[in-house]
Amino acid sequence: MNDRRRAGSVRACFAVCVSAALTAAGCSRQPSPVVVLVTLDTTRADALGAYGHPEARTPTLDAWARSGSLVRWAIADVPLTLPSHATLMTSIPASGHGVRTNVAYGLGDGAETLAERFRGSGFRTAAVVSTRVLRAETGIGQGFDAYDDEIATPSDPVDAARYPPLDPGPPTARRADEAVGRALAQLDEGAAPRFLWLHLFDAHAVYDPPAPWERAAPDLYHAEIAFLDGELRRLARRLEEADLRDRVVLAVTADHGEGLEDHREAEHGLFVYDEAVRVPLLMCGAGVPRTLLDEQVRTVDLAPTLLDLAGVDAALGLGGSLLPALAGTGPVPSGTAYCESMRPKLSHGAAPLKAWRTRDTKFVWAPVPERYDLAADPGERVNLAAGDAAGSPDLDAARDRLAALLEAARAAAEPAAVPLEGVDEDVEARLASLGYAGGGAGAGRPSLAEELARDGYDPKWIVDVAMAGRDLDVGLWEDARRKLDRFAVTVPGPDALPELRPLWATAHENRGLLALHEGRPADAASEYRRALGLSAASAAAREGRVRALVEDGRYGQAVEEADAMLALHPEDVRLRVFRALALALSGRLDEARRAFVQLDAEGYPPEVRQTAVFCRDRLDAGDSGELLALLTVH
Repeated sequence: MNDRRRAGSVRACFAVCVSAALTAAGCSRQPSPVVVLVTLDTTRADALGAYGHPEARTPTLDAWARSGSLVRWAIADVPLTLPSHATLMTSIPASGHGVRTNVAYGLGDGAETLAERFRGSGFRTAAVVSTRVLRAETGIGQGFDAYDDEIATPSDPVDAARYPPLDPGPPTARRADEAVGRALAQLDEGAAPRFLWLHLFDAHAVYDPPAPWERAAPDLYHAEIAFLDGELRRLARRLEEADLRDRVVLAVTADHGEGLEDHREAEHGLFVYDEAVRVPLLMCGAGVPRTLLDEQVRTVDLAPTLLDLAGVDAALGLGGSLLPALAGTGPVPSGTAYCESMRPKLSHGAAPLKAWRTRDTKFVWAPVPERYDLAADPGERVNLAAGDAAGSPDLDAARDRLAALLEAARAAAEPAAVPLEGVDEDVEARLASLGYAGGGAGAGRPSLAEELARDGYDPKWIVDVAMAGRDLDVGLWEDARRKLDRFAVTVPGPDALPELRPLWATAHENRGLLALHEGRPADAASEYRRALGLSAASAAAREGRVRALVEDGRYGQAVEEADAMLALHPEDVRLRVFRALALALSGRLDEARRAFVQLDAEGYPPEVRQTAVFCRDRLDAGDSGELLALLTVH
C-alpha cells in the first residue's frame, strides 16, 4: 500500500478525482444518492498506470484508484461489447442471460437490470453510450429514464498519415469529449438520488487519437486511453464540486481488453486469454474502503456492489457484493470466474471456447484443451493440458468444474435474450446448431451437453484471416499481407480438412481485395475464383470476381459470369451494380441505362439508388469515363 501512495500522490488525487473528503467516510454504509459507473470499451487492465504500466498516461484513473479500492484481478466473461455489458447490467454470465455476441441477441424484458433496480428504489437513471453496438434496441437500455445513444456525427476523420483514406460510412461511434460532455449534462439533471452510466469507446480499433494525444504514449492504443483519461478529468472536476463531493460512489471497469497480438489476435472477440478478459476495476467515493484487493473477482459482482454501497437491495443475479472483501470482513463472492467466446462458432464455423479461471489457474475447453499455471506463466504460453489424454482424471475434473459453472448460470435466470432483426441466415443456422430452437435466442437455450460440445475446428486457425480482414477494412495493407502469408503456412489446407473450406475461401477473398488495391486485377480475379470453388455461396467472392474482371477489362466475361450468378442469387444488388458497370464500359449503353434505371427502383438501399442515378446521369451526358472510378468505392 505504501508503494501506491508515494510522496505527492495525495495532492495529485485531490486535484483530479473525488476528493479525500469523498472517501473520508471510510467503510460507512450510509446510502449514497449519486452512483456513477464508467465503462471503458476495449481497455486492458495492464494499460493503466495503476496496474503497473510504466509509460501509461492515465493520471485521472490512477488517482481514482489511489483514493479508493483497486481490484487487481477482475475477469469479464465475454470479450465482446454487448454481451459483456449485459453481464455487467444483469449480474448474470452470458451463458445465463443468453446474449452471446454483438449480433443476433438482445436483452429481453425478462431480464432485471441494475438500472431497473436503481429506478425501482427511487433513483433517476441516465446513460450515455458511445457505440451503436449498445443502442437501446438491444435491450441494454431498459431501466434508464434517459438513454443517450444518438451518434449523429462520426469521430474525426481517420488520419491519412496513418491510414489510407477510406469511405467512413455512417457514424457508429463517438469520442470521449462528446460523451463526457453529454454525461455531465445528465449528471446535472434532476435531483438526487441518481445513477449515471457513461460508456467510452475510444480504445477500440481503429486507434486514431486526436491531436495532440497521438504523441502521449508509445503507441496509438495507449494514446487513445491517455485521451479518454484526459476527458475523464472533466468528470473528476465535476464530482469534486461541493454539491456532489460527499455523496458520490464512482466505479470504473471495462467490458473486455485487447489482444495487441499477444496470441496473434490484434483485437478481441475470438480468444479468452487474459489480455482479452482481464479488465480494470476500481472504485472510490462514499463508503468505499481504501484498499488493494489481490483476490480474483468477476464483473458479475460489480452491480451488487454498487447497489450495496447505495443502500439498495443488492441481491441481483448470480453475483455478490464485494464490499465485505474490500473492507476485510469477508471473502470474495466466488474465487472462480467463467469466460466464453461464441464468435468462433457463429462467425467462422469453428468450435466455441469456454473457460474457467481462478487466481492461479485457467482451463480452456477447446478442441485441444488448455490449462495454464498463471502464477508461473502469466502470459499463458505453456499449455499444461497438452499431454492430457481424453478421459484423464485431470481433464475430466476440469470439464466437470466448467459444467458446474454453466449449470449455476443457467439456474440463476430463465433465458432473457431475444433475437434481433436483420440476422444473417448463416448466423441463424449456426444458432440452431448450438441448440437455439428456431435459431433465435428467445426461443430456448442450449442443453448442457450442447454447451459443452466442441464441434468445429480449432479457433486458433481463424485468427490470421480474421485479423487480416480487419486490416483490409481500414487500409492496413501490409499488415494484412503478413497475416495472410502466415495463415498459408500454419493452417492445414482445405483438402486435408474439408471443414476449413469456408475459412480458406475467406483467405482467398482477402487476397483478392489486396490484389485489387495493388493494381493486379487478373490476380484478384483468380483469387476470387478460388474462393468460389471453396464456398460457392459467398457473396463477397462472386461480387469480387465480377469487379476484378471489370477492372481487368474483361467486360464481356464479367457480364456473362454476373448473369450466371444472378440466376442463382437474384437478391445480390451489389452484383447488379458491377454488371451494369460492365455493360456501360463495354459500350452496351442502352442495356446499361436500363440496368441503372432498374437499380433506382424503390426497395433498394439509398446508397445503391444514389450510385445508379449518378451512373445513369453520366451515360445521359455521354460521359462514361468516370464510371470505372466507382469501382474504388464499391
